[in-house]
Amino acid sequence: MAMFPTSSLLACCCSPPLPRRLCTPRLQRGLTSPSSFLFLHGSALAMPASMIFRGRAPPQAIMSVERELHMATGDGENSYAANSIFQRKTVMETWPELHKAVREALKSLSPGAGSTMVAADLGCSSGPNTLLVASEVMNTIGAHVQETADNYRSRAIMEIPEDLSNGTHVNADNIYIGKTTPKVVVDLFREQFEKDFELFLSLWHKELVSGGCMVLTFAGRRREEMPMQGGVARVWEVLSQALEYLVPKGLVEKEKLSSFNMPYYAPSLDEVTQLIKQNDLFDIEDIRLFESNWDAYDDSDGDVVLNCSSSAENIAKIIRAGIEPLIMNHFGEDILEELFMVYASMLAKNLEKGKAMCPVIVVILKKSEV
Repeated sequence: MAMFPTSSLLACCCSPPLPRRLCTPRLQRGLTSPSSFLFLHGSALAMPASMIFRGRAPPQAIMSVERELHMATGDGENSYAANSIFQRKTVMETWPELHKAVREALKSLSPGAGSTMVAADLGCSSGPNTLLVASEVMNTIGAHVQETADNYRSRAIMEIPEDLSNGTHVNADNIYIGKTTPKVVVDLFREQFEKDFELFLSLWHKELVSGGCMVLTFAGRRREEMPMQGGVARVWEVLSQALEYLVPKGLVEKEKLSSFNMPYYAPSLDEVTQLIKQNDLFDIEDIRLFESNWDAYDDSDGDVVLNCSSSAENIAKIIRAGIEPLIMNHFGEDILEELFMVYASMLAKNLEKGKAMCPVIVVILKKSEV
């Protein structure tokens, strides 16, 4: 059982590339790609060399193989499906080689039309092992895509405006854009978002194939709302109050609170549209805004919160899950339980005004031909 790079196996062994009884015309064409590979195991390796490496086999040999060289069928006590744990464990021992081969094949692909990866498992499994290798190939590809996405996300995520992080300007008593945030600080948040969003678009423009599309979804605000208004500012304002509450208790240092700002900006629909058009790398296929309840468990109609305490706890858990590492890194782990208990309590009082709704922007972008 082994992994064979197509470039070495096919070039020196097969003519035609694979016996026609083993490979469809489409697979034969695909396996000539330098990014293709084969995974041979089981009886595929037990076939006579004359059948694999000398082109078409005699008809009688083919009939013999089809009649005799296969696994015990069915799912009974003596079937292959019920007695293939040895093969499964053995194949799984080859995962390091499989992962390496898949990643090397992926690296050989160049962005753009015509880049294709073809994988072929020429084993003869039935039962639980049938799609074992194919599934692992797909999992490896998925992990590679996720790593790529995480890499770009880490490079394109919004940063704290420099003039805030270095203390040139202070966002006193706020961790985001609040009612008392100076206009100069509001401008810093907006300019940082514009810079980082343009970087994000430029990075993904390089990754997408010609005519490729992507769908972006992120929290924003309604057209008529100022940056310090809306559902995003509302939840951060209450979190800011909860942190402030812990200062006289000695759990949070005033200086640390003054230097803490959320690396986020909730843009309006107009701001997003304008930035995309200015960037000129993507065409907007569709864009809209909808509102989602911060309490994902509350599907009731109307604006009244039926159980403020329960709803506040739900929202606090969602917020904590999203920003806990950020809080820990700046204030330390010791404040977490107290902070979010206070946050949920304050949020419950705030929800008496009505549901906390989060405006969400969704936009479909198509790569422009530039």
